[in-house]
Amino acid sequence: MPTTVEWIYVALFAAAWPLYEHAIEWPRFLRRLRVTPELARLGQYRSIIVFQWVLTAAGLTLWARSGRAWSGVGLAAPEGWRLWLSVALVLVMSTINASNIAAVVRSAKARARLRPRLASVDAIVPHTPRELAGFWPVSLTAGFCEEFLFRGFLVWALTPLLTWWGAVAASAVVFGLGHSYQGVPGAIRAGAVGLAMALIYGLTHSLMAAVVLHALIDMGSGLVAWIALRPEESADAATSGSAPAPETSGAVATA
Repeated sequence: MPTTVEWIYVALFAAAWPLYEHAIEWPRFLRRLRVTPELARLGQYRSIIVFQWVLTAAGLTLWARSGRAWSGVGLAAPEGWRLWLSVALVLVMSTINASNIAAVVRSAKARARLRPRLASVDAIVPHTPRELAGFWPVSLTAGFCEEFLFRGFLVWALTPLLTWWGAVAASAVVFGLGHSYQGVPGAIRAGAVGLAMALIYGLTHSLMAAVVLHALIDMGSGLVAWIALRPEESADAATSGSAPAPETSGAVATA
């Protein structure tokens, strides 16, 4: 069972942080965005990176001081068939990313169909090369930090109260609410991705695959959005094909 300090920590990142993000930080970011879009996005990316790593460092410190095995929060390498499953999942996600990127690069129609789907995340996804470069560290940060916080620490803390399946469901709901700035559809997509990551964690007995997959999803979504949102005169000249619009994940790493 978690200690009192660990419950306070859980309340901080699972309740207080999403509420602060939704009620204070996101509206403030949108106000800055109207004045200086690129500076606002880059500043928000830095804020996400710093805040998530501070929270994660606190959790890692608490866990290290407890003397528990790191496998309790998924920080252990998968073994045997679970390792091969992890590798296979990463390869599949990499293939999906490559397919999505190729589709939007070569097809103006695919980009046009995709833009309305990006409306809920248009404020936070990268629009310029400088923003795209700043988005990569956000994706890597979210991959590790959010998996440790929501699939590792939160599931561990809630399992004695709710069973593992109940803890996974609660974690998915919390993760979805953390993306409520994307609207109801975005929050539902994020919750679904969180549930999928938890199931992968359960199958592999390790967060490693979920960490890499989460980062790949965010990096792929960010790159696809950047390509789709560029002015058409800047896009690849060979864009008259009929490739289908890619299915981007709504779980951009901005919880």
